[in-house]
Amino acid sequence: MTTLHITRPHNLSLDKARAFAQQWALEAERDFGMETSLVMGTDNHQTAERWNFKRTGVTGSLVTSAQSFELELHLGFLLGAFQNKIKQQIEQNLDQLLGPAKG
Repeated sequence: MTTLHITRPHNLSLDKARAFAQQWALEAERDFGMETSLVMGTDNHQTAERWNFKRTGVTGSLVTSAQSFELELHLGFLLGAFQNKIKQQIEQNLDQLLGPAKG
């Protein structure tokens, strides 16, 4: 199993970051047939929410906090062959929303 881990800081308000994550979940369901579920909670004493998602060949989560988005994908054998393309597309989508990654 291949794991991709992408963390991207943001300067959005928490409400805007949550709205982005919710939109992402809706698009993941529509475009990729993902099953998504929202888990509210706290992360390091900060309010955060986690969208868990799954479908055949992929599972993962998107954690949204006041400072960052943290995406973790676990790709099955077949999708693992496309890990570089998948990571590149995710990073391009984040660049469009948040601007290029710093560092």
